[in-house]
Amino acid sequence: MKNTILITLYNEEPRIKKVLDKLKKYNLILVNDGSTDKTLDIIKKYKNAHIISYGKNKGKGFALQKGLRYAKKAKIERLILMDGDGQHNPRDIKKFEKKLSEGYDFVIGSRFIKNNSNMPLSRRIILFGGKIIEKILIGIDLTDAHNGFRAMNKISINKIKLTENRMSYASQLMFEIKKNKLNYTEVPVKIKYTKETLKKGTGSLLTGFKILFRLIGLKIRYINKKK
Repeated sequence: MKNTILITLYNEEPRIKKVLDKLKKYNLILVNDGSTDKTLDIIKKYKNAHIISYGKNKGKGFALQKGLRYAKKAKIERLILMDGDGQHNPRDIKKFEKKLSEGYDFVIGSRFIKNNSNMPLSRRIILFGGKIIEKILIGIDLTDAHNGFRAMNKISINKIKLTENRMSYASQLMFEIKKNKLNYTEVPVKIKYTKETLKKGTGSLLTGFKILFRLIGLKIRYINKKK
């Protein structure tokens, strides 16, 4: 089992079938994070999917923890992380696979390397600010640390340990990459935004401040761990 796709899902009924129909050649891990629509009914129809489901929405970070725990137990060698809302282009998967084959432990998609997205200006500004802050606090040099399109090899799957349940999990991922001295890189990806996905997203200024405060808390925690 070499290339597996992990997707966390919350109320993706209008979009998920179209996404999964493009991923039939892959093994899938689908984590249903307490959806209240028909997401679970739809994903149950896919025989190439291992489904993890629970009744209450607990956050993307929590869902990702569940998926990573299963991937580790199943001894999966390569894991591609994607969103279930159709923003990510499956054609970009080969870019991640290529970088993993070159020896990288962790590969992150970037919307900024070739500017391949119709991202609103407000979100660009928030992400640019986040990039600077994370470089200062974490010491990691990335153009798009909060991009949900990612890939991990077996080393990363076994070493990364997440405890953040909500969106600050993305910052914790960066701390884990740094702490475990994982070899990382970025690849350009094309992200498609729609009115629906923007409403579901977390690109508001308020969310940005919440992540910032949590990032500072994570920084303190990782400093204390070193003592």
